[in-house]
Amino acid sequence: MLNNGNIFLIEDDIIDVMVFEKALKKLSITNKLTIFHNGIDCLNYIKINSILPEIMFVDLNTPKMNGIEFLIEMNKITFDTFFPVIIISTSDDNNDINNAYKNHINGYITKSISFEEFTSTLSTVLNYWETVKLPLRSNL
Repeated sequence: MLNNGNIFLIEDDIIDVMVFEKALKKLSITNKLTIFHNGIDCLNYIKINSILPEIMFVDLNTPKMNGIEFLIEMNKITFDTFFPVIIISTSDDNNDINNAYKNHINGYITKSISFEEFTSTLSTVLNYWETVKLPLRSNL
């Protein structure tokens, strides 16, 4: 799936990380999952390794740097490279959603209560981005 590229997840809650991993396993997604517990670690990884994900999932409420702050900084270093960025958050506040889209995200998902609903939503998102034509890109 997704050209066997990396999936990045920025999530500080270990339970949410485990749910994400379990959902990928249930969907038989074998892409490498790289987990960051905050945006600063992810930005440093991108800068040092010049590796971008095939798709990135970002929690809005992470320590050290929240999701919006991360998006602002990430857009500065990846402004000419496309990869989908999906927010996963407990917030369904319109201000959070609007602010995220203003910072160039490609989707916003609220964290579901049920594992089945989350897995179904994740499947839909991954299938969509696997199906659509994306511009060719190289890493940084």
